[in-house]
Amino acid sequence: MIILAVPLVIGTQVLARPVMILVADKDFAAAGPILQVLIFAAGFVFVSSFFAHVMVALNQQKKIIPAYIFTAITSVIGYLIFIPRYSYFGAAAVTVYSEAAITFFMLFYAWRFAKFFSAPGNFCQGYFSRFNHGAALYFTPAHYFDNVWGLLIAVVLASLLYFTALFAVRGIDRQDLALLLNQEPEEKEFL
Repeated sequence: MIILAVPLVIGTQVLARPVMILVADKDFAAAGPILQVLIFAAGFVFVSSFFAHVMVALNQQKKIIPAYIFTAITSVIGYLIFIPRYSYFGAAAVTVYSEAAITFFMLFYAWRFAKFFSAPGNFCQGYFSRFNHGAALYFTPAHYFDNVWGLLIAVVLASLLYFTALFAVRGIDRQDLALLLNQEPEEKEFL
């Protein structure tokens, strides 16, 4: 899930304004910075949904209800404080907080009940790939983003660069690719 979420978050940091202009016209260009903030909430949702499924598989989903209650209460308080002061930026920031809080609660509970935690090395292996993806979009001339085809080509090329680099640094392997493409992975031989 992180392999898919991170390029989405990074790509949106570069492409938020052009995407908003292409989707909703130049009158909505100001929504680009809001999208840049809100996309972090989407990134957290990618990760927390995995751990929510872990909790269901462990039949421990009732144990996380207090985390949801705490997050809901603190989010409402945050909305009441930050929306009057910072308008939609305040609302976006509190939304990111609420998704981040749920993600960290899920990580904690998955570790507590299953001693499950992904190795940080798996995440760190892909830093090079993520850097390439973001750099490819950042250094693409802005006029490419002025039309749908230019934007689409930039996204496809940056994604190809990302997955190629990720494969090169062994952030993913053939089995991972097969799972991403929804195919049966090949059986690994163990010595």
